[in-house]
Amino acid sequence: MQPLFIAYYQQKGVKGEFKNDGHWNELEQQIVPGAIKNFALLSHFSCS
Repeated sequence: MQPLFIAYYQQKGVKGEFKNDGHWNELEQQIVPGAIKNFALLSHFSCS
């Protein structure tokens, strides 16, 4: 997930972790489900 979060930060300039620790904040928790869905779809179509 880290590359996805880094790319989001580079695009939007918004960090996805809390200021005092490295846990995901609500922003990253919103990004994760879409990433999982996209991964599942790509995996399904790339299998032979």
